Amino acid sequence: IKVFNQGLSFIGRIKQYHSRSSGYDQILHKMEQMYALLALSVALCPAGAKSLDESVQTNLREKHSEKMQKMVRSELPVFDELFTYACPKFITPSIPDYDNPTVNVSSEAYKLQLKMFLTEIQQQNQLPVLKQYLKLYTSISASKLADLMGSEPDQLLTLLMCLKHKTYSKTHLGSGSATEGLWSSSGDTDFIVDVDSEKGDEETVQIGDIKMQKNYMEYYSNHIQKLKGICSQLNAPVRAQGGW
Repeated sequence: IKVFNQGLSFIGRIKQYHSRSSGYDQILHKMEQMYALLALSVALCPAGAKSLDESVQTNLREKHSEKMQKMVRSELPVFDELFTYACPKFITPSIPDYDNPTVNVSSEAYKLQLKMFLTEIQQQNQLPVLKQYLKLYTSISASKLADLMGSEPDQLLTLLMCLKHKTYSKTHLGSGSATEGLWSSSGDTDFIVDVDSEKGDEETVQIGDIKMQKNYMEYYSNHIQKLKGICSQLNAPVRAQGGW
């Protein structure tokens, strides 16, 4: 999400200077694909939206607000549509079948990646409802939460472990190798499953909000730059009217 945010912010600043270049349409097309991938990323990791620039957030809502709401409800056709439109051109690492050169396998890699992606989404189809229930409580028994979810307590514990696993990711610290970082929660809520001895060793889910400190420096810096641009235009000398 941070990479998409930086890339889209940069393109938004420079695209006006390339409006007459031959590659302008390609720039706009790539920007639309990046917004589609960003919509997928934010739908799967809502906490990442807090790190987006104001302009990127506004454009994202204008372009994909309705689709993001559908993705929160785990509607597979929307995931399929955006991934098909914006996914990179995958390649097959295996050697072509030179004995049968007429067979076209160029789309096999794409179909495999799409299948794996949709399988991952299907594994999370119950997690949005679970997250909404967790936001309503600070402490709730596992049996009561299982009743709300319409599942057995053992199935609920499996869903909780799945949610914990899916919302943990490696966060890059800004230096070092691109594969290095610290494992941290990417969700907007965190929880633990505890045993309440006072209630006969009943399993209880303890929920806490993850509050991210918002960085206002970039927001004010952007508006200061806009103000300077407006002041420079107002103070610019007036061009003489008329012609030859």
